[in-house]
Amino acid sequence: SISSAECIKLLQRPEQVRDMEQCILVGDFNMRLGPITGDRITSTRGNELVQWFNNQRLTLCNDDLGTPTFVRFGAHSGTSVVDLIWSN
Repeated sequence: SISSAECIKLLQRPEQVRDMEQCILVGDFNMRLGPITGDRITSTRGNELVQWFNNQRLTLCNDDLGTPTFVRFGAHSGTSVVDLIWSN
């Protein structure tokens, strides 16, 4: 996993983002967005990346935000919503 700063740096590279007017970002962002996704936890990574996404005018497009996309079983069981779709 890379840091929020490293992720933003990669996203800002010209060869990665040629035209932000038509952009779709999809993936396992490994961040917790709290109320935005129906999660109960907000992470620092989530806050930093959401700020960057908002600055780029990207909107979260997941249609069923209360449904976990990650489930951990066992002693440290839990769920979160980490698979996200962002677009403008």
